[in-house]
Amino acid sequence: MILLDTHVVLWSRVGVPHIGPGCRRLIERALREATLATSAFSFWEIAMLQEKGRIDLGSDGAGTKICALSDSIDHLPGVQATGDLPADIDILPGQDGLGLGSTGEGTAMLEIVHDLAPGAELGFATAWLGPESFAQNILDL
Repeated sequence: MILLDTHVVLWSRVGVPHIGPGCRRLIERALREATLATSAFSFWEIAMLQEKGRIDLGSDGAGTKICALSDSIDHLPGVQATGDLPADIDILPGQDGLGLGSTGEGTAMLEIVHDLAPGAELGFATAWLGPESFAQNILDL
């Protein structure tokens, strides 16, 4: 799977045509029932009922690589220090997006992915260095 930005997700197994009002009720119910034992938690987990999916599919993402292409990975060391992201993220050389006046959206995207598929290998490259670089980064990841 490659995340192109936070609004476009290419998912290999599951399509989500829309999220309706019922989703809010699911989230509220899940929040009442959830026990949060760690800071490594995402509302996406609840919204997508990911724990049930992990059990039903028997997969935590192990054996796959999921990559994000976004502005940058600003804030990555802090997020890794909390345990919300692993230390071994494959960042293409010179493609971290740091110093571009970015928001760190790529870090947030990787957090969501890691919450949903904690066993998957993670990769990142910036998408902000022009169309040719963006296309090459997709191939390289």
